[in-house]
Amino acid sequence: GGFGGGGPGERWAPPWAPAGRRACHPHRESGHGADGDPRRLAARFVSDVSVHEGTEVAPRAAFTKIWRLKNSGTVPWMPGCKLTFVGGDQLSADSAVDLPDIGPVLPGAAVDVAVDMVAPAEPGRYV
Repeated sequence: GGFGGGGPGERWAPPWAPAGRRACHPHRESGHGADGDPRRLAARFVSDVSVHEGTEVAPRAAFTKIWRLKNSGTVPWMPGCKLTFVGGDQLSADSAVDLPDIGPVLPGAAVDVAVDMVAPAEPGRYV
């Protein structure tokens, strides 16, 4: 079975999204962030860095999936932000992983995010 994402021209996103603790939402700490507030955390898939579309992984094999993600939101991803699983096949990965400790990821900037996974026992296509 294969595992991977779409190409750069496709409107595909990995089954993970940026989320964070209070530190990721500085506008909320200042009393802002009510419904309709345009400031938000968001990510856009840029590319697969490892385990590309169609890659076959042996059953129960451990591997590290790395995505390049762009901060497509309007606020920086501050230290303490996490990438959180939101759907698809979880593949034994944690439900949240820390973003790389490189300081704030500003809107428009990209970062490589690694998630440790284990391939399912049954052959097939997983996303």
